[in-house]
Amino acid sequence: MFESSPGISWGFCGNCGTSLSLDGISKRHSGLHTTEFHISTLDNPENFVPDRHMHDGERLPWFDVADNLPRYYKLDDGIEPTHYGPGNR
Repeated sequence: MFESSPGISWGFCGNCGTSLSLDGISKRHSGLHTTEFHISTLDNPENFVPDRHMHDGERLPWFDVADNLPRYYKLDDGIEPTHYGPGNR
């Protein structure tokens, strides 16, 4: 683990140095502690099917996933999604 700033640590592969995870307290999201794993580093990423899209407000305007999952503008925007499916921001 490498602490990039107070409370934020990154995990890396000890053999090749690939970034594996992020762990810390989010200043952007009311002090919520999160641990995130890069899905591309998992042996069977197909076993982790998404059920929502978070941070839709930060999505690049030219990239969207064509599904009907709920979209949340940001992590702490409440319980109700801003919309379902692609686009419409």
